[in-house]
Amino acid sequence: MPNREQRNPYKGNPPNPMVTVRFEKADGTGSVEKQLAVDTGDPSEARMSSQNMRELKLADGPNVETNYGHAAGGWVYINMPELGLEKWALVFATDQLVSVVKRISRDFDGQVGLEFLRELEFGGNDREFWIRPLGHDRRTGS
Repeated sequence: MPNREQRNPYKGNPPNPMVTVRFEKADGTGSVEKQLAVDTGDPSEARMSSQNMRELKLADGPNVETNYGHAAGGWVYINMPELGLEKWALVFATDQLVSVVKRISRDFDGQVGLEFLRELEFGGNDREFWIRPLGHDRRTGS
């Protein structure tokens, strides 16, 4: 049975919660995993660099103006069946925001927000942040 819970230590300076998200590549050649910071104050699904958006975008989405400037919208496919996430998602390319999260950790390729987290159980403690499918029973693993 695949692991139905993802646990990640806090990363960066200052320490920040993070998740690893698997996206399908737009050219159909497979998938790629990205480490994304977690921001529960961000209402969007995810924000990433324009370079990553070019690699992952399957269709154009609406653009928005944010406190980090222009954000180009695009539809991507998140493929994480072990967590019950196999879906199209509207994400935004926001290079200015990505440069800010990269100052926390060079490994961060962007961030996820509440729209991503609302479909999961999530939490953390002083050492790590976790996500798992809604209704997941830790005792039985299902």
